Amino acid sequence: AGVSGTGKSAFPKLYAQSMGLHFLPLAVEPRWDSPQDLFGFLNYMENRFESTALGRSLVQFNNSTYATVNANLNDKILLVLLDEMNLARIEYYFSEFLSKLEMRRNVNIKNQADYRMVSTEIYAGNKGNEELDLEPSDPIFLYAGSNVLFVGTMNEDETTQSLSDKVIDRANVLYFGKPERLKTQTQQISDETFAPINVENWKSWIVEPNEDTITDFDRIDDLLNDINSTLSDLGRPFGWRTYKAMMSYIANHPNVNIDGNSGMSPLSDQVAMRVMPKLKGLDMGEYADVFNRLGSQLSVVDDDRLNEAFQKAQNSTMGFFDWRGINW
Repeated sequence: AGVSGTGKSAFPKLYAQSMGLHFLPLAVEPRWDSPQDLFGFLNYMENRFESTALGRSLVQFNNSTYATVNANLNDKILLVLLDEMNLARIEYYFSEFLSKLEMRRNVNIKNQADYRMVSTEIYAGNKGNEELDLEPSDPIFLYAGSNVLFVGTMNEDETTQSLSDKVIDRANVLYFGKPERLKTQTQQISDETFAPINVENWKSWIVEPNEDTITDFDRIDDLLNDINSTLSDLGRPFGWRTYKAMMSYIANHPNVNIDGNSGMSPLSDQVAMRVMPKLKGLDMGEYADVFNRLGSQLSVVDDDRLNEAFQKAQNSTMGFFDWRGINW
């Protein structure tokens, strides 16, 4: 999120290129108002399913037991970019799918009932001139496994929609501020190509958050709980999902457990990405004492950038907490 023209769309592409991920950019349109805009729809006039690029990709990258013969990339990673994702209201076109992604954690994907529960149901008739043994009432299911990643870009102006707590709780919000100095520069484009990484290599890099993977685990755990108690007084507490996501981010941060580094640096990232956006717009006059208490807790994190950004948001002349992110 943030200032237009600062590289928000280019960054995911460069990340995918350097990591060996397949990349699918999708330009969100203001008229999007249902999951059909993401995946496609049944054309009743021609009795066939009009699929989108994302719908076709989910078939190719389906790594479940119920994948079809077309899942020829099910051992690879796909990064989907929803460009300008808040031009339309995200809850209209992405909310249902967001819930499906969340449910994946607690199901047995080999069980057909569970598979259907975490998949998006679409309908199909004829596919081109090829006759399928399907009636329009027979469902087909689109499934996104853990090998499908999503990132979105968003501007903040009068043409866009704000994020709801449902979206913020399930995402890391990274703000791109204005460049420190504007200058003419040539973007470096590499001709080097990388072989697509496979799912097993990707999974082998992931570690679970515990005392062995996070230095100062107990200290960070206590601090997060203290911060959440303060957020409760602000009417913006977070739950188990956000806590687990934050701890997982900290455990998998490259600086943790290297040369004695603690988890405080990635904890600062998570406070900026997941906690501060929830507080935007709160009345500073009504909650001044609570914000002061939160500021004292954030000082323990010992990140000058975080404390500076927090104080700037707290001292906004508008009278409310005006979080603009950290100057990364």
